[in-house]
Amino acid sequence: MSDKKNKDLELNIAEEQNNQENINKKNLQDVKKAIEDRVNDWFEKNKEKKAIRKLVSISRLIDAGAHISLPIRKKNPKMEPFLYPTTNNKINYFDMLKTTVFLSRAYLFIMEVLQKKPNSRIMLVGTTSGKIISDHVKAEAERVNAYYINQRWLGGILTNFKTVSKSIKKLVDLKKLQASEEFSIRSKNEQLMIGKQIAKMERFIGGISTMREMPSIIIVSDLVQEKNAVMEARKMNIPVIAIANSNANPNDADFIIPANSHSVRAIYLIISVLCDAIAELNGKETMVVGKNDNEIFLPQDTKKVQSQNIINHKKFGRFANNKDSTSEEKTI
Repeated sequence: MSDKKNKDLELNIAEEQNNQENINKKNLQDVKKAIEDRVNDWFEKNKEKKAIRKLVSISRLIDAGAHISLPIRKKNPKMEPFLYPTTNNKINYFDMLKTTVFLSRAYLFIMEVLQKKPNSRIMLVGTTSGKIISDHVKAEAERVNAYYINQRWLGGILTNFKTVSKSIKKLVDLKKLQASEEFSIRSKNEQLMIGKQIAKMERFIGGISTMREMPSIIIVSDLVQEKNAVMEARKMNIPVIAIANSNANPNDADFIIPANSHSVRAIYLIISVLCDAIAELNGKETMVVGKNDNEIFLPQDTKKVQSQNIINHKKFGRFANNKDSTSEEKTI
């Protein structure tokens, strides 16, 4: 009898959870629509005064998690103008109107600079956000013919480029050696050592192996985490475009995009939009700008979350007869 009651209780709980999820989804859709309408109205009213346009929908930015800031205790007061006022003492949300406007301004700035200097190139920096962003930075840089650093920022890449250029020359020479007939004459051990050296150097400076002059703009994935790159760029008077979370100082960059820099999907989306400026300027197909929401790809951010049944684990004593809990994948 008790087993039947427990099963009924579990079914009721599951049904209640499904109902709550449906309500949350409906509320989220309403919120998205309200913000989208507000942003569309603003762009419609200002389309003649300002040469800016909406590049990506609010719905896609929210799907990417760009609207969520860090906990309030980590907030930099200078980021207050970019956040919604809230009575919540735990977390803030970014004002999506300002995010879209600042994204559009950065997009136009890239186009203006590259129109004035047609042979110049930009640099993408994304070293602290994991493999997905590391691979994406490389792919986007190759798509628009930009320099990139996606593993670790080596000190002096900009401020001491004369020394770094020696390492670049060494990498180029080793690649030439590997492609030559002389390489096949070398011993197997020597070939292996040269291959390992090339792979290591390629990992850290492969993205700047063709760099002969300073980039015209630097785009960083996180204004705080990529502070070394930002500091060097400012010393060399190179404009910086950065994704700025609520803990950042907006004065550290020339153009900020106020958004969640701890979301892989948000960084992925914003970097694609900024690189679309170069693609559009060169008459190539864009990845995000001008596309419908269902055509815009976002990576799946999967995290292993412990099951709620962890309390049933044998180490908790009174649940010793139950099976061990397992971890399950939750897709965000």
